[in-house]
Amino acid sequence: MTLTLEAARAALRRALADTAIPASWADADLDDALAAALAQLDALAPWPGRVTLAAGGTDRLPLPAEVRRVLAVLRDGVPLAGWGVWAGELLLGEPVSGALEVRCYLARALPGAASDPLPLAGPAEEAFVLAAATEVLLERALARQARWQGPPGPLAAALAAAREARERAARALPRRLRPVALDAAE
Repeated sequence: MTLTLEAARAALRRALADTAIPASWADADLDDALAAALAQLDALAPWPGRVTLAAGGTDRLPLPAEVRRVLAVLRDGVPLAGWGVWAGELLLGEPVSGALEVRCYLARALPGAASDPLPLAGPAEEAFVLAAATEVLLERALARQARWQGPPGPLAAALAAAREARERAARALPRRLRPVALDAAE
C-alpha cells in the first residue's frame, strides 16, 4: 500500500477525531506535522537515493539541497577515489568532466500534489510517520489549550497514547544496514 498525502491527512483526521465539517485542523497544519514526522523518520531510517551531476572540468560541484550524506561517487559506473564533501559542495581530487552519479541519503519531503505518495518504504515507516505526526499535532493542541482554556486533562492522555504509538512504531522499523551497491549492472 502506498500512502498518499491525501490518505495521510485523512488518517490523521481520524486519529484526532477531526471528521466534522468544517475540520478543526487545516491541511497546512497537517502538512507541517507530516513534514516534522518525515524529518524524525530521516533520523531513524535514512532515505537512499541517487543524484546525477554534470561536471564540466571542475573539481568542485554544488550538491542539491536534499542531499544529506554522500555515500559514493561514480563516473561511468566506476567509483571515484579522493572525493569529499564540504559546505554543500562535492570536492574531487582532480578536475572531472562528464556525468557523475552520486549515491547518497536524501531528505524526505512532502509531495507537491495530494494524490502523490509520501516517500516511505513500507508499512512500518507509514505507521511511524502517522504516529509521529499525530504526536506533533497533539503537542500543539495541548500547548494551545493550556495557554487559553485551562487544564488539558483528556488531551494530555491522548498525547501520552500518541507518544506510546510513535515509540512502538519506531521499534517496529527495520534495523538493518542498507548496503550501497557499486556495480554498474543496476
